[in-house]
Amino acid sequence: LKVGDVFVCGADFGRVRSMTDSSGDRTDSATPALAVEITGFNTLPMAGDDFFVVESEAQARQVATSRQDKKKAKEERSLLTGPISLEDFARRANNMGALELNVILKA
Repeated sequence: LKVGDVFVCGADFGRVRSMTDSSGDRTDSATPALAVEITGFNTLPMAGDDFFVVESEAQARQVATSRQDKKKAKEERSLLTGPISLEDFARRANNMGALELNVILKA
């Protein structure tokens, strides 16, 4: 990994702006198994997201957009098919628009 490389991590992409190693010194490249902190993310990635370098920013944008679409579609399916908490419903409903929540009250 080198400074200036374009990367995709989860559903986000970016360009490596700078790297610091575990002792806090700036470095221009990272070899396998070298722990580095990278700047250049637009959003924070989730733990366990895959990280890989791509050839161009256009390719990175395409992969990230595809992953975002898949993630959004999965959230929409789970909203319509499975039980969720009221907080999750409210959060998702704000993002999606008008939906119905069927509630059974036992009193």
